[in-house]
Amino acid sequence: MRFEDDKIFDNPRKERLQKALSIYLEKSSVSGVSFIIGTKYFVVRTLWTILLIIALIGMTIHLTLLFLQYTSYQKASSTDLQFSTLPLPAVTFCNVNPVRMSQVHRASPELAGLINSFDPERPLNPPASERPPGFKLNSSNDGTTYSSLKDNDNNDGDSFKTDDVGNLFDNFDFDSFLNTDWDESRADGSGGDKSRPGKGGGGGAKPGGSDGTSGNEKKGKDNMGEKGKDQTMSSVRKCHSVFQILYGAESLHTRERMGHQLRHMHIHCDVVGRKCKPGHFKRVSSSAFGNCYTLQYDQFLVSNDGPSSGLDLTLYLQRHEYIKAFTPSTGIQVVVHEPGTIPFPEDEGFSVAAGTHTVVGLKMQDISRLGDPHGDCSDVGHFKEKYGVAYTRQTCQKLCQATQVIENCSCSGVRDITLSKILNVTDDVRPCRSREERSCVSKIQHMDKSSCNCNNPCKEKKYVKTISSRPWPNKEYAKVYVSHVCARQKYDFDLDCRELKQKQGEELRQEFLKLSIYYEDLNYEQLRELPSYKLVQLLCDVGGSIGLWIGLSLLSLCEVIHLVTNLIISACCHGIKSRCKTQKDNEDEERISSEIPLS
Repeated sequence: MRFEDDKIFDNPRKERLQKALSIYLEKSSVSGVSFIIGTKYFVVRTLWTILLIIALIGMTIHLTLLFLQYTSYQKASSTDLQFSTLPLPAVTFCNVNPVRMSQVHRASPELAGLINSFDPERPLNPPASERPPGFKLNSSNDGTTYSSLKDNDNNDGDSFKTDDVGNLFDNFDFDSFLNTDWDESRADGSGGDKSRPGKGGGGGAKPGGSDGTSGNEKKGKDNMGEKGKDQTMSSVRKCHSVFQILYGAESLHTRERMGHQLRHMHIHCDVVGRKCKPGHFKRVSSSAFGNCYTLQYDQFLVSNDGPSSGLDLTLYLQRHEYIKAFTPSTGIQVVVHEPGTIPFPEDEGFSVAAGTHTVVGLKMQDISRLGDPHGDCSDVGHFKEKYGVAYTRQTCQKLCQATQVIENCSCSGVRDITLSKILNVTDDVRPCRSREERSCVSKIQHMDKSSCNCNNPCKEKKYVKTISSRPWPNKEYAKVYVSHVCARQKYDFDLDCRELKQKQGEELRQEFLKLSIYYEDLNYEQLRELPSYKLVQLLCDVGGSIGLWIGLSLLSLCEVIHLVTNLIISACCHGIKSRCKTQKDNEDEERISSEIPLS
């Protein structure tokens, strides 16, 4: 490297450094520096010095803000419209009735007794003559409960044992659910004396009115009616909760046999122009709806939009099998989801009413999210390796909560059979039934879900739905389906056929429904998260900031490097230069002395 001035090595160190710095300042391209060095006036020099300091402070603040903006890792969304042949999404549907009336005998005595005894149109505490066989009312300190007198002989060993249930009703906090005085708080406000048998509570007229009620009873009649309505609704909700607990305690095999079978419901299925049969569906279990059926196949590729290139499904609902006390509606629950993911019909999806043709138009969204450090999306690969199922945020949260319940409550709060299989919940882990256990489960369910670290997946597909429906089928077309159902004698539809032929009009139409799902357009949205401030932009802004405040460029930075190099050489390498110069002088003296002849 060539030095600015070789004479700087002949001066003391301090003078050499000052000389090197002075040479740089005189030639520097930094704005204002040449005026500070070259001017002879103190005021001008002071003014330029102040301006340079202000510029350096402004540049420092500006650069700090730029780096803070970059390290905040903000992100922006990008939306592109793409066109391609699309795979048909997975479609899961469930009959909203979880248990068929003809199969109630397979249930545990507790569940069968609850189904047979509960009718929302009559009191929950029926007289002895109206109670179901095999059940009685036991009075205890905690309240009046139903319990079984004997085991059900027709459960085929599928249901959980009575010994496992123990005193379930005694442990369950009914909040006076079954010991409500229904005779005094009827929804219609009619009073009655529960101490006397019979509907009217006995014989003769009582003072105060021809109906046997006193003046005070008449005065509070309306208030009791309103109170009875509130108690009725509250008790119905609690009874549904008991049903869910008892139903969730049944084994998978029992729940499958009690639920609706696809071979009974299936009338017609067509997907992407090809016939689909019950064997093409996979049965899954729902804690709320029982048997559900999923249709998914990678080869179902849609190359055209419109109903003819989608799914067309016609079902027979078997309304005569509905348990009316626990199934207030008729139809199916449908979930359209990404193939490979677990559907949760009780938490997502949409309802399809009986007696309608429901048309669902889809538009796909392909979503890509940024991971660390810009975002907190979850890597789906690790989750699938651990649990063997595709990742969704809802699946992650349910698995996390179920694990926390098992660890903290020493029991299993999982009602979903699919989740139980994933977590390998064995028979050794008993269900959460007691008041303390359910209180523990409730606390965990209401905890902050951030502890589960369940974020949105980095890549997922969602389907935007446009749903419409119309009444279907008409009277003539319904008879065609009745003939179709009656023709399947091998499935023992004699009872179905007799009842169907007796139905007319709206009642018959409610036995069937039709569902059509298709892509409205093969154009799909590609939603991507991108860094809003990239490294290239940061470098450009840093260069612009330095140039704006002090006029530096890339070549100016090279000048700074040159200065630093000169200063290092001036400070550290003078000894080497001096030794080299001394050695050279000695060699010159020896050479000169050797050339002088001796006299």
